[in-house]
Amino acid sequence: PNVIYDVMHVKSFYTGRHEVLEEKSRMNCPTLREAGYAANLDLDPYVNGSQFFPNHILCNSNQGTTENNYFTVKVDFMLFARNEVYAHNISKSIDLLSEKVEKQSLYQVGVDIVDVSHNPKKMWNWILHCTDDRLAGYDYVWFIDGDLEIRSLNWQAFWQQVKSMRPKITQPSIIGNGKELMGTVHNILRFKPDSRLMAAETPMIEVQSPLLEVKTWLGYRRFLENDPEPMDLIEQGGENCMDMAWCHWAKNNMNGTQEVGRIDKTQIAYQEWHPSLSLAEDSNSGAKGRSCVVLYQTPIRHITKSTINTAGRFEIVSKLLCRYFRLKEGVTGKGAMNNPHEIFTAPKI
Repeated sequence: PNVIYDVMHVKSFYTGRHEVLEEKSRMNCPTLREAGYAANLDLDPYVNGSQFFPNHILCNSNQGTTENNYFTVKVDFMLFARNEVYAHNISKSIDLLSEKVEKQSLYQVGVDIVDVSHNPKKMWNWILHCTDDRLAGYDYVWFIDGDLEIRSLNWQAFWQQVKSMRPKITQPSIIGNGKELMGTVHNILRFKPDSRLMAAETPMIEVQSPLLEVKTWLGYRRFLENDPEPMDLIEQGGENCMDMAWCHWAKNNMNGTQEVGRIDKTQIAYQEWHPSLSLAEDSNSGAKGRSCVVLYQTPIRHITKSTINTAGRFEIVSKLLCRYFRLKEGVTGKGAMNNPHEIFTAPKI
């Protein structure tokens, strides 16, 4: 049901609701402005709603002149169903719910449902189906697990930052399905309550919600396809260290050893010397074109439902894949994955 709800949520963007949705995306901006730049805000994505969670860049932009991302960002879906029954039920549900929506839609959202029961391995199907031909004409490909809620994301704010920073690979920060649930084991990828912390360039982007430039994905895909060793492990379900390897590829094309982030993981906090991120044309150009970036002030909710058993053979091949990346491609070990390269703060207005 979560995937179906998300598809219908995105379809609603193009039915004339985009102006209302953009206005709602800023509904918590007065609280942010009143609190001030350095204030300890009483804002909580669980209480105030992550879908309308504010940040300084969003709230300092003009609604009338800022691009409305609910309408200008055009989305199509490719859904991987684990068996034929799932594929049929998802297709039937979306078609039924779309009957009225499609008639008034200004953009027809494509929904391609693929039965992957022959080999329901996530990374393998990304490589198998997200090819040069399939992605022709697209700027980005977003691999999102079925237990993350797109509708929990402030869509306007997220795409504002993507368009400003233009990272090769990025993701929203992660929150769990409740305050006591982390959503991700990686501290570097979790939501940060300090509203001044906008983003960080990191040595990893997790495999549960990476947004990649199409050219970056296709380049990384060709890199994998050229070596039968990782492809064999990925076909068997291997995923470990992919989250670091594609950042290594995006940053330096796998040359040398992956650079360790210079900021210690215990220092992911606001400092005056951090460069600022702004939507203005004269913003810090050093923020543009970064390899892997996590956007802290646009959290997305992870329902945290385990759907497959990753023990046994999956665990073995994942460890072998990680060993391949570390030994042959110079991917940094586990100890340095939480050290950011750089942190970007909100501009003082």
